[in-house]
Amino acid sequence: MKLADVKIGFRLSFLVGALLFLSVLMGWLGLSGIRSSNDALETVYNDRVVSLQQLKTVSDMYAVNIVDTAHKVRIYELSWQEGLDNLNEAKSEILKNWSTYARGDLVPEESRLVAQALPHMAVADQAVEKLYAIFSRRDESALVLFIATELYAKMDPISEAIAGLINIQLEVAQSEFIVAVGAYQKIQKI
Repeated sequence: MKLADVKIGFRLSFLVGALLFLSVLMGWLGLSGIRSSNDALETVYNDRVVSLQQLKTVSDMYAVNIVDTAHKVRIYELSWQEGLDNLNEAKSEILKNWSTYARGDLVPEESRLVAQALPHMAVADQAVEKLYAIFSRRDESALVLFIATELYAKMDPISEAIAGLINIQLEVAQSEFIVAVGAYQKIQKI
């Protein structure tokens, strides 16, 4: 049987079927690429962007809220009670955000840095308890001495540890972006 013997209707049907198959294949490849890109974006958002917010909150509570509160109480911008309230809020926010972050999907380097941060957090938390006791006693001279000799020495290491964790978030997000760009370029070549 020669090609000329095949009826035009059959050839057209075959051509339409082949085009339909190619259209379905291209649609499937496109959807697969979009799904892959969507999964990467979801991972970046859930595991990196949300983690950045949690780490920022923890950092702000230690470096800004607690330190700032100590100074504001010292210069009478906040009352002793307002200082206590701010410390309670800081402790609560640190606990909530850190525990949520630490339960997340951590890369190995991140897990190592979390383990290194824990002793610094314990020291900073002890300093917060000492500050809480000073506020409770309304002891101005102890507050001045604490700020001058202990506050920064106890808060700075945890701030540095959190900065390292923030850098990990950015590195992993960049890595995910590079993978997504590679997947896009691969599909684009098809």
